[in-house]
Amino acid sequence: AADFYGNIFFTTALHTIHKYDALSETVTLIAGNGTAGFSGDGLTGLQATFRNPNFIYVTTDSTIYVYDSGNNKIRRLVPLQDGTYNVNTFLDLPGQITGFSVNAFENIVYSILSSQRIIVVNQYKATTVLNTNCEVSGIACFGTTIYFFNRDTRTVECFRYPYSTKQTYSRPLSNPNGQV
Repeated sequence: AADFYGNIFFTTALHTIHKYDALSETVTLIAGNGTAGFSGDGLTGLQATFRNPNFIYVTTDSTIYVYDSGNNKIRRLVPLQDGTYNVNTFLDLPGQITGFSVNAFENIVYSILSSQRIIVVNQYKATTVLNTNCEVSGIACFGTTIYFFNRDTRTVECFRYPYSTKQTYSRPLSNPNGQV
């Protein structure tokens, strides 16, 4: 994920989150201490532990949302004045997610494996449930539109705000191996 300033944020197999600073061209560890686990809510990023973090999104105010997949949580890293981050759990999830993004309203958008739903959660944790009637694999938001891959029909579909009806966005994707 990248922020407004061109900095890049990424996770590693060592259960850590790093920032590539575009200006200084340096990489800094910002969260995780290299040990798999769950701890550190209310502490700084370097005091926290994660278990397989992935799916990162950075908001316009540089807040970072990361899917802590081994713990089934979406965790929030809030930037502090000194350049460090405060870590807390934003959402406890009922299972593994198959897609994660943030829309223009900075609402968290995700899908749970085998649920056939997309969940939209605002900063106050008010939830909107969108029934997809399909297995979702991957989510991307552009503006207020939520795009997702329908594994059943192998098409890209979308919900346009105010998210009342689902629309098919692409023709079925072809793959010589038949895999999606």
